Amino acid sequence: MVKWLFRILEDGALETDNPPFSMVKDAINALDGNEINTVSLKLRNDDSMDIGGGKANQYKCHVRTKNGFYHLLNPNCQRDMNDTVPIVMGDGEEWNYPKCTIVSLETVMIAVECFCTTGELSPNLTWDKTLDFKL
Repeated sequence: MVKWLFRILEDGALETDNPPFSMVKDAINALDGNEINTVSLKLRNDDSMDIGGGKANQYKCHVRTKNGFYHLLNPNCQRDMNDTVPIVMGDGEEWNYPKCTIVSLETVMIAVECFCTTGELSPNLTWDKTLDFKL
């Protein structure tokens, strides 16, 4: 089992060492893209995953590792950096992310479960570390 830290970013920030996966799922399910807009997971090796959004089943997920910054992609969406979707994430501000980086709750849960249990990016999902876009 991978050792990790679980954080919910908001005014009443919560940090928990090695919580049960059900707690992480509950936090992600609570994302509303407004008041609760980001869930962060950090491994003991400092790799981290952030999940944001939640409004209208639209989520943004990315991972920082020693090898780079990876965006979780929707493989059914064209990689057009000018076709954007507003997502509230992190500091409560709305950011425009390329539509190809917006995924469903089901996709996020697959990514999160793999990251939490293995510390790796799910090989069954599409990840990209070459996307270049401005927020």
